[in-house]
Amino acid sequence: MGNRQGHDQDELDAIVTALEDLVARRSASTSPRHSGRLLGMLLVTRGYLVQSELEYALAWQERSGRRLGQVVVDLGLVREEEIVELLAEQHRLDVLDPAKIVIEPIFEADFEDTAYAYRPARGAVDAVKEVHRQLCQGYADVVDADVSRYLDPVSYCPLVHEAPSNSSL
Repeated sequence: MGNRQGHDQDELDAIVTALEDLVARRSASTSPRHSGRLLGMLLVTRGYLVQSELEYALAWQERSGRRLGQVVVDLGLVREEEIVELLAEQHRLDVLDPAKIVIEPIFEADFEDTAYAYRPARGAVDAVKEVHRQLCQGYADVVDADVSRYLDPVSYCPLVHEAPSNSSL
């Protein structure tokens, strides 16, 4: 029982530290609070909605009198978490997720140094850079490099198109 209370205190301390950091960064900021960008335009420019979906949601908003963020969530067009992120961007605020603050370090400790997926400070670009670095150092094999989503918008990639035919890439 005492161990659980110590763990709870560690979680609370992590959340308090994150809040203190957030307040310190916000206090040091001199930029205006609102970015001036409308939520509807953010939804379209970030690819959450197409223009016709935005117009549909705006019509619903006008009829219902509810806020646009709530309307697009209720219509199932956008997840609530995505609205929170966009509103935070719009108002130049950081999103603080207490569960993430507590859980992330636990999972992070279990990841191998060479893992790039589902990591807060690493992504597909970092994985490709590491593969390139290893190839330049003379390593000839890639055990696992799932870059399928990274390559979606790319029509040509030397890593894929110029790899030897016996390569698993």
